[in-house]
Amino acid sequence: MATRGRPKKVAANPMDDILTKLIRMETKLEHIQEVTAQQANDIRELKEQVAMGKGGVKVLLWIGGIVGAILAAWQGLLTYWK
Repeated sequence: MATRGRPKKVAANPMDDILTKLIRMETKLEHIQEVTAQQANDIRELKEQVAMGKGGVKVLLWIGGIVGAILAAWQGLLTYWK
């Protein structure tokens, strides 16, 4: 007489199940390592961009200061000669 319902899942060898879990865990770990390495590269690139941005702001401030000093001196000279 046949039994009703879904047949029961029986592992042929319990070690096979452990090995497949270990293999799956290993692949996930490798993926995590790849993602971590990519994120480290992204962080390094962002730090470089921030450093360049800070340098650009410093240059703009220096140029603005020089132009402002020249304009102030020019106005001072114009008012002095009048």
